[in-house]
Amino acid sequence: MSFSHKAFSFDWAAFERELAPKLKQALQLEDARPLEDFIEAHIDSVRDPYEGEPVTEDWRSMLEAGDVQELADFALTRYYQPSADFGIGEEWEALSREMPEAERAALLGSAFESFDPGRMGSYFQSERVAADSLRALRNSSGTAAERLKQGLSEAVDSGRGIYVTF
Repeated sequence: MSFSHKAFSFDWAAFERELAPKLKQALQLEDARPLEDFIEAHIDSVRDPYEGEPVTEDWRSMLEAGDVQELADFALTRYYQPSADFGIGEEWEALSREMPEAERAALLGSAFESFDPGRMGSYFQSERVAADSLRALRNSSGTAAERLKQGLSEAVDSGRGIYVTF
């Protein structure tokens, strides 16, 4: 199975302030209600995580599993645009094998609790960590690395972190 690296500019500060405590609680208790309430309260800024389209009042009909992971996947879109992927796709494995450790770490970030809606890995970088990642990747070259550096640069310039998922 090949993994496809996806990366998005992410409003880490707002996430940390608004959703992170609710998400942590929902994951620990396996209770989706706080996430349902969050989505309802922010329906105008939540999107379909797969297509990037705004959700409508009948957003629950879009759910497949309806579990905490899936609801968190929807809630998280308040902080990023799902259609604005600047990840390195399937090239990430080959690229990461060629990189020194500091550069490899810059490709991902840190997990948030047990959040992993795609069951293949989800990672976050705060604004500061994204800036550090951009510096760590400065000597990386190639189309995929350049695409990632461009996206990181835009995120950092706008005071945002990044969200990485597979």
